[in-house]
Amino acid sequence: MTGIVNGTIDNLEADNLYLTVDNLIELSGAISTNSLTEPSKALVNLYVDEFNTSLKNLKKVIPGFKPPDQFYKLDPISFTGDIEGFFNDFVIYGSLTSSLGKVGLDSRLDIKNGIEDARYSGEISLDNFDLKTWTDNDDFGYASLNARIDDGRGLTLETVKTDMSANLEQFHFKGYDYTGISLEGLLEKNLFNGVFSANDPNLDLDFKGEIDLTDDIIKSDFNADIRQIDLVALNLSKDFSAINGNFDLTLDGSNTKDVFGSLDVKNLELMYKEKTFDFDSLYLTSSAALDGKRDVILTSDLVDASINGVFDFAALGGSFKNILYD
Repeated sequence: MTGIVNGTIDNLEADNLYLTVDNLIELSGAISTNSLTEPSKALVNLYVDEFNTSLKNLKKVIPGFKPPDQFYKLDPISFTGDIEGFFNDFVIYGSLTSSLGKVGLDSRLDIKNGIEDARYSGEISLDNFDLKTWTDNDDFGYASLNARIDDGRGLTLETVKTDMSANLEQFHFKGYDYTGISLEGLLEKNLFNGVFSANDPNLDLDFKGEIDLTDDIIKSDFNADIRQIDLVALNLSKDFSAINGNFDLTLDGSNTKDVFGSLDVKNLELMYKEKTFDFDSLYLTSSAALDGKRDVILTSDLVDASINGVFDFAALGGSFKNILYD
């Protein structure tokens, strides 16, 4: 270690600091501490010119340090910025460069109750971040975004719960690069409740409402004003090249075999393969009937139909395609 150091171990100030620890950590910058010998009260202000290490190395150096396994994918890491606060409750401002991409931070992180129950808020940005590797999902690619988090909890996919707003400059999914996407609302594993807008050449819509797929249920209540979706261009369908209309949907159930609710669509236009279909209005309901059966009623300006029985909506989707094509 080299630098200009003043004070005691308990209350320390160091400038022009350069520190290495067994080739595990390399740090240059300045630091000030208060009550350093009392970990529960220790206050540390760290001003980092450059900090090079890895999560694996930090685990060797810091007692009790145990990040989620997913975070080791970031290694090695390099940080420039400021870290101020207590060991388990601090503010971090700066830029983190990792093997998966760059992360900008202006956030508070509270891990007094452990990483699994971490609390956080502030701003975060991702620059060309590798979501495919981070999530182990081949459908994803690289993403660039800016997000504001007001009340975040949990740092794993299983525990995350956050009120956030985000603007996605670039988002790769299933071979397509989305642009012009923004969202604001509550985000949890398999749940979103808020507003979502897209202004992409092949995805132009405004969404407001809730989609809840938690605890083995299907629950949705939303309005979507879809000006344009090209599912073929988005690599989400081989058949539907255009969908637009205003959708009001309410659904509740545990799977596609017992789902109930209603769908109200205005000014619907579908392009299925080489055919175009226009509906001024379309209304579909699914409700409980006797003996575990369901009543499904379809009303539109082109066709009316009713079905009573036991069936799977996923299978009906295939039948609907056949009707359109025939």
